[in-house]
Amino acid sequence: MRGERSYAAVHLGDGVMSVLHARGDEVIETRHTTSAVVRDGVLSFPVDLDDPDTVCHLSRTIDDPVTIVGVTPVATAEVLAGTLKAALHSAGASDGVDVLEISCPATWGHHRRRTVRLAAQPVAREVLLVDTAVAAVHSVGERAPEFAVVVEMALLDSAVSAVTLDADGSATVSGDWITTGALDLVADGSGWRRVEERVAAAIASRPSRDPVHVFVVDSAGAQPNPLSVTVPHVLRRLDGSDVVRAMAGRAGISPEGRVPEIEVADYISDIPLPVRSAAWLSEVTAESDEVRRRGGAIPATLIAVAVVILVAFVVVLMRGAPAPTQPAAARHLSTPRPPPTTSVVGSTAVRAPPVVPATTSPSPPAVTGFEVGRVRLELPSTWSAREEPDRLVLVPDDLPDRRIVVATTPLTPGATFDDVADDLFAEADRRGGDTSLGNLTRATDVGGRVALSYTESPDDESIVRWRVFVEDDLQIAIGCQSTLGEEAVLEDDCARATTSLTVRPN
Repeated sequence: MRGERSYAAVHLGDGVMSVLHARGDEVIETRHTTSAVVRDGVLSFPVDLDDPDTVCHLSRTIDDPVTIVGVTPVATAEVLAGTLKAALHSAGASDGVDVLEISCPATWGHHRRRTVRLAAQPVAREVLLVDTAVAAVHSVGERAPEFAVVVEMALLDSAVSAVTLDADGSATVSGDWITTGALDLVADGSGWRRVEERVAAAIASRPSRDPVHVFVVDSAGAQPNPLSVTVPHVLRRLDGSDVVRAMAGRAGISPEGRVPEIEVADYISDIPLPVRSAAWLSEVTAESDEVRRRGGAIPATLIAVAVVILVAFVVVLMRGAPAPTQPAAARHLSTPRPPPTTSVVGSTAVRAPPVVPATTSPSPPAVTGFEVGRVRLELPSTWSAREEPDRLVLVPDDLPDRRIVVATTPLTPGATFDDVADDLFAEADRRGGDTSLGNLTRATDVGGRVALSYTESPDDESIVRWRVFVEDDLQIAIGCQSTLGEEAVLEDDCARATTSLTVRPN
């Protein structure tokens, strides 16, 4: 971290919040009980009150307009905002923080996450939301497996999810099976078999036959459980503290703490490496929120919106002509963006790749930096660039069917990822459908940064994977286009472009 910029990670448990607060070189961890009381008509959130009758289990009331505090109905949003503020206060962040990262249960959808984000905005300049399941997998740092199963254990229920980490740093969560909670398991020990059956089903869905890491997150402060997995799979037990440490580690903070309890099969014998450092706090970035989901995890109405959400982006960034109507995000532009004078190569049909003899390079290829405005990124020196107004078209020298387009749009000072994304969601809702767009995710973890992601299929032969970032009053869109079915050919170079992205201060 630079200067006195402050950061906090919060894990939303069942009646408890685990908090890690970092300011400068100081790191404080606490475990805060979500207590609320109403005395003489005044709502308060005591930090050190240890009374089970005052605990608000917000995970159970998140969908309700009111939460009963004692015998008094109180708006759930007010209770959530108050408990978040009290939790931060218990960790020394009484004045709020610059960046607040919150992990939510994997089963929570857009509505619940929006409720959390709105409640957290008064105490943070930027609010980032991540899946607890994804954070759990990253708790082992660089040793994070490509595929894992996560069990989030709460008092009344538990969720079993399969997590796949992609080469570009993004994550896909599938499954989200709901099964028996900790209280029922205490009363009925045979209930563990139902959880283990779900875990076994998730393991069976893995793309390879390799051993699987199973992470069990205790979200309720329950006692260690008897869940077991068969050899050669690996069981790792975590709690909220491990989750917030994992989140902080990916934000470039390395607090000292215990290594998660691990039950290791014979093939694992060494200690996980430290987590990789990310650049989230060098300059406040965007919200980090929901990873890509499969298996009906996104409501149909959200998919309908997702298919059209970035019509303005596609038209302006890739076809070289202004959008038919001004996009909602334009309300945040400091100056109107002029239409390009030349058409952009991108979002066009691409030819099938010629056969290229396989070669082996004895050493990593040299890299070259490319710039457009305040944005800089790196690619192998075999790539070349063509600059156009507010954008850059990058092509390799071997296969003409690949290209990377980088486009920038200035925003009004203080505009955030939420501002841009919310306006685009609203505009997309008014516009209607566009079947060439798909797989939209409001926020995707891309190598430690947060991006809005989606794909475009301009024709039957090509596909474009877009990543849109918001940083330092600038919107950056990076589109990687290749022949359909040949995305892997461009995968490494696309990942290098997005992970090497830097923005010069305004």
